[in-house]
Amino acid sequence: MCRRTISRLHIVNTRTLDRSKISSICELEQVVALRHRIAELETQLSQLEGKLENVEVKVLEDCISRLNKTPKILENADESAGGVTMVVNQRLQDNPDPLTELEEVREQLRVERLRSDRLMEMFDKASAKFRGACRDLLGYRVDVNPSDEYKVRSVFTNSPHEFVQFKRINGKFELQDTKYTLGLPPHVRSFLTTNQSIPGFFAALTSSYLQQDTMIL
Repeated sequence: MCRRTISRLHIVNTRTLDRSKISSICELEQVVALRHRIAELETQLSQLEGKLENVEVKVLEDCISRLNKTPKILENADESAGGVTMVVNQRLQDNPDPLTELEEVREQLRVERLRSDRLMEMFDKASAKFRGACRDLLGYRVDVNPSDEYKVRSVFTNSPHEFVQFKRINGKFELQDTKYTLGLPPHVRSFLTTNQSIPGFFAALTSSYLQQDTMIL
């Protein structure tokens, strides 16, 4: 009755990381689809509750109407009883039991929420595993925010100000200038400005950090 999708991470070109990334993206897409499903079920639930209120009002109106006609009904008991039965049967045909339908939708909603929570938990674990692989294999921590911005920080620095930030625009990563990136050595920045190579940029940045460590030693 419902479906949906979301974003992904693209920084390395190794088969191991690609498989982890694809798995994470698929799980996230399932989470988004389930959340869309839940939203639709909540809308349906609201509509059914409104429908139930309308039915209750109609029932009360019928009761009041019948009470007002009690003397006449008593005078024509047999005829009235048959008429009431026909009215009730017709009402049941025209308006299926809203309480049963409401409970069914609530149960579907509960199940979908449980599935969504489980998938989100699985996605969080896969995402953490993938970020850990990037850190251990490539030497960089990668954090993504909802605006599709990627903050990349080297494991060779503890400074919170030393990070590189990219934003995905029209499917391509673009460097967001910060005080730190503007102060990088020209030969490091040239990989982005001249060579248009993000992998080359990070290789040069890693080399720069290693040279700094060697000089300190």
